[in-house]
Amino acid sequence: MFQGRRLLIATKHQKQKVIAPILEKELGVVCVVLPELDTDKLGTFTGEVNRKDNPCHCQK
Repeated sequence: MFQGRRLLIATKHQKQKVIAPILEKELGVVCVVLPELDTDKLGTFTGEVNRKDNPCHCQK
């Protein structure tokens, strides 16, 4: 279903090194990262940049 499709991993901190091999093997995708994508603008876990939105938009 996903064989050969490109999958964007939105990360600024090299998480693709761990995530990409698993996704490529299991789903057959080709993982890509856009170096100009600054995910820290969305907020940081350490609080230097506050998150405006809940990262999980789940409603309970």
